[in-house]
Amino acid sequence: LPYEDNSFDFVTISFSMEFYIKPLELMREIRRVLKPAGKVIVTFNQYTWLKKSVSIWDSCGDLGHSHVWIIGAYCHYSTGFEPPQAIDLSPDPKNSKFLYAVMATKVGGAAAAIKYL
Repeated sequence: LPYEDNSFDFVTISFSMEFYIKPLELMREIRRVLKPAGKVIVTFNQYTWLKKSVSIWDSCGDLGHSHVWIIGAYCHYSTGFEPPQAIDLSPDPKNSKFLYAVMATKVGGAAAAIKYL
């Protein structure tokens, strides 16, 4: 990303995470440009073009919940984030339409910066 280290308080990815072919590299870049304790927020819903998404995304049987775990894994394995939180923002949970957000906070402080270099 063409930004300096520690530039942003928040970075959002809306309705496109399923298309990134290098999600760990993307999450590492997001971590780099986030300020300590900055947050990344990824939102997604069931309207995915499965023919264009990466294979891990469309191979999940449980749409929605499985994708929360995938995004959580991206945060975890890119290192430097606190454990992510998932938020169900679905307008009607009984309806088949869903909307989720996964949020992770960049580990803050000098010790954390040294640990994740």
